[in-house]
Amino acid sequence: MPPATPFLQNLLNHRVPQIMGLYLGASWGIIQFIEWTANRFGLSPNLAVFSFVILVSLIPTAFMLAYYHGQPGRDRWTRVERICIPANLLFSAALLFFLFQGQELGATATTIIVQDEDGNQIERAVAKNAFRKNVAIFFFANESADTTQNWLQYGLTEMISIDLSQDIFLSTLTGFHGNHHGFYRKMKEAGFDDGVRLPLTLMKKITEEYHYPYFISGSFDKKDSDYTASILIYETEHTRKIAEQSFSNSSIFNLVDEITRQIKHDLKIPRNRIEGTKDLPVSEITTTYIEAFKTYVLGRNALMFDNNYDKAIPALLQATKIDPSFAYANLWLGNTTFSNNLPEMLSESLQNALKHSYKLQDRDKFMIKRMLYFLDKRMDKVLAVDKMWSELYPDDTKARYHLAWDYRQRKMIDKAIEQYTKILEQDPDQSELIQRIGGLYHEQGELEKALNWYQRYAEKFPKEESAFIAIANLYKTMGKYENARQNYEKALFLGDEESSAALALAILDARMGDFAGADEAFKRLLKTYKDPKRRAGLYYTMRSFYEQRGQYKRALQYFKRGLAEQKRYDQPIELVFQNLGNISLYIKAGEAELAEKIVINAPKEISPPFDQMAKDVGTLWMAIQNKNTEKATSIFTRIERTFKMFEREDLRAYVEYYPGGELQELKGNYELALQSYEKYQKAKPIDMSIHILIGRCHRFLGNLDKAEEHLQKTLEMYPYNPNAHYEMALVLLEMNKREKAIEHLTRALDVWKDADPGAELPTKAKQKLAELRA
Repeated sequence: MPPATPFLQNLLNHRVPQIMGLYLGASWGIIQFIEWTANRFGLSPNLAVFSFVILVSLIPTAFMLAYYHGQPGRDRWTRVERICIPANLLFSAALLFFLFQGQELGATATTIIVQDEDGNQIERAVAKNAFRKNVAIFFFANESADTTQNWLQYGLTEMISIDLSQDIFLSTLTGFHGNHHGFYRKMKEAGFDDGVRLPLTLMKKITEEYHYPYFISGSFDKKDSDYTASILIYETEHTRKIAEQSFSNSSIFNLVDEITRQIKHDLKIPRNRIEGTKDLPVSEITTTYIEAFKTYVLGRNALMFDNNYDKAIPALLQATKIDPSFAYANLWLGNTTFSNNLPEMLSESLQNALKHSYKLQDRDKFMIKRMLYFLDKRMDKVLAVDKMWSELYPDDTKARYHLAWDYRQRKMIDKAIEQYTKILEQDPDQSELIQRIGGLYHEQGELEKALNWYQRYAEKFPKEESAFIAIANLYKTMGKYENARQNYEKALFLGDEESSAALALAILDARMGDFAGADEAFKRLLKTYKDPKRRAGLYYTMRSFYEQRGQYKRALQYFKRGLAEQKRYDQPIELVFQNLGNISLYIKAGEAELAEKIVINAPKEISPPFDQMAKDVGTLWMAIQNKNTEKATSIFTRIERTFKMFEREDLRAYVEYYPGGELQELKGNYELALQSYEKYQKAKPIDMSIHILIGRCHRFLGNLDKAEEHLQKTLEMYPYNPNAHYEMALVLLEMNKREKAIEHLTRALDVWKDADPGAELPTKAKQKLAELRA
């Protein structure tokens, strides 16, 4: 028997090393070619990795083929090959499925053709969301001794954000987004009023709350005529520093251009996308005048820091005077003047922004168009613009948000949820939409669906206070108060000293009849809450608390305090509507003259097209409160036409069904009033207080069993609602249940024990009880 061939010699005889060398070399060439192709033609960078995994996983097959078929001559397929090669292929397929399931392997962008609002076809290349980079940019710190350069702390951030917005594969978030409602507010709550020099942990926390995977911080200095800047880029989840870079330039605009180019490279955006994407100098898309950009930033700062429109508008106006072609300044001036009732300046600024819209990105052009159509009351065009925007940029969150809002206004809730769901599917980082979808189901009375969405959010973010507040609110709607309390307490444990869960628990105490405990909690929270938005919410809660108890004068005092706090963070237009919505409270509190003055002045404080509508709404409530049916009827007819024009189906319950029902009651048309209230109940299924009015109509119509049934629905949810107890007493009296009627009157008067002298219902309840006990 000849000696055994050594293993290495055996491999050489079968030419395995040569064949495997060729295989590995060819594999490397294939990977390089695929990587070049992906970069050249805008294909997924995952393709190179995909190819690498295939070629590496098939090495066993290549080895077997080389070993069994590498020698010259004809070879037969062996049993080993028949078993192992299919097994290797199956393993490779399983590995690829496991590693690349759900990953995009095709083109990074796609071409979409849509129709604009006039029926013209438009073609655009849009980025696929899988390849978008979402990055939060914090304000830069001024390291120089020159405080006159402090505006650049915010100006640099804004310039970088605007410059990066040219890239369809990049989405940015800064402290300017949301103004006092959002990003900056979180900095201020943490004690950083100027929004700069935030600790790394706080930047990570804020970015996580917005679910952005990357964030950037930086600083700058100025020596002589040169600017220097340093930036740090972090990956949010692990707070891992991705890059740290320094830049220097005598021009702040050129400095920004250098910074944004480097950011793209550091975020590993493929070279072909960087080279193939429009990237004009930031001065070309903003302004070449440094003073114009400075005053623009100072105007934005006035809104962000102090909600100061009187300071913001002159600054933004000055920016547009220095450079009339500064489209961003014109756009923001339009936004600001719309909120501050300056219609002429609003129209001019929007027209100027449109004139120079070649400097703007598509999303900004869409914003201008939708505002102009809105002002022209062409709501069909507004919807068409938003549809086109979302179709051209299906991954643009702002576009889908606007479209969802259009659908919500039209009460097309399923379509609104569809838009939010699409955002979630394309960008799971937009997790706040999980709660928003739950909220829509909640409003529609689909409570089980709402609970599923709320719980989904809580499972994803088990340490977020808001997750458990949403669940608690839902349980409160269901009447499961113990479950609600447990979840509020979880939220309280997770929140800070200004936790909204503390206020929610006080409200729950009030609902369950612990008025003294709730009152004490409110006073305690007044000492704790420092944030204007939280304080406004607290004051408005106290307003409702005291109004329910018949203490209208006290309720109005707290309402006015709430308005003062709201003025610190909200738009002036919102304050006017807030006031108009409480006209009946002014009248009940004995301030009818002030109520009339508010209604008369409303058109002077609100820009068209809302000016006349605002006055009509206020006048209608005044007329109903004063029982002036003739005037109320005239105004009501006009309001119906107005709201039909604006397609605000979401407000119809408040401005048509509810006041329409009260108007018909005043006329004695109880059947028509009942129909209006039932429409309201269908539109607002979780508002159980409407059953009081439905029950009252049934009582007047002689349907006592139905009246009792509806009133009981309110009392099951609000066991200490005095209005419901009073109405139930009247129903029971007509049903000859005198003792039970006395019980309900007693309960109502117990809640109303501190009511204002002469308050209508408490006075009637006292008189009725006295009659029954006489």
